[in-house]
Amino acid sequence: MRTLYIRGLFLGLLASAYGGAVLAENPPSAMVTHSVASPQVTLQAEAGMEVPFDRITIYLATEQSGARQEVVDKALRKTIDAALNQAKKQSSVEVSSESYRIYPTTNDKGQISGWRGRAELKLKSSDFQAASNLAAELDTGLSIARWEFSLSPEALTQHTAKLIQQAFSNFEQRASLISQSAGFKSYQYEQLNVETPDTNTVRPYFAKAMMATAESSSLRAADAASGPTIEGGSERIRVAIHGTIKLSDAAPTTTTKPDQPES
Repeated sequence: MRTLYIRGLFLGLLASAYGGAVLAENPPSAMVTHSVASPQVTLQAEAGMEVPFDRITIYLATEQSGARQEVVDKALRKTIDAALNQAKKQSSVEVSSESYRIYPTTNDKGQISGWRGRAELKLKSSDFQAASNLAAELDTGLSIARWEFSLSPEALTQHTAKLIQQAFSNFEQRASLISQSAGFKSYQYEQLNVETPDTNTVRPYFAKAMMATAESSSLRAADAASGPTIEGGSERIRVAIHGTIKLSDAAPTTTTKPDQPES
């Protein structure tokens, strides 16, 4: 009985030290539930990496104004249709029409004095230079409104799979260390939760910011006939494993992990 008490006391001290020192990389990472028969430890481990954005979306816009709604509508459609027909000559960039809006303008008496309209074209590709070149080719009547860098679902899935394996390896190493340091022979999984990266992360740039960027070293004009050289940057993604283990005096066996809900 005295031995069990000393072991439980040591386990509590170990968890406190672990949270403040050994596991300082990913705090808070360990919490012990005091149970002499089967102590439980709650801990966390994670894995992360810096991954480059592999997709770009460029929005081109055109604006028209006139005395009649149909005149504005015709001018917008002419510009967008011409751009779409020109863009169909290539296959490396996905092109589609985006927003389309026509609205009245009023004078100081509140009466309709004219019409204004705006339409957008969206270019999306994993080939940054091809998208940039096409945007430069379509600049007649269209201007760049904004662009976005993002991580494609395929790339995110691939990187996440590697991080899940690494995070589980880190989790098991910490679980084994806690179990052995506390004087137990093995441990069992009680609960596991997996936290994976968000799939909707984008990095937007707007027209004014893009003009400033174009003058910097990260966006250099290659020549007058082609678009600027684009560097998409990167973001850090991570996978975190939160779980509870039960320490045991039984000999180590093949550990069966419980269901792992993702969040």
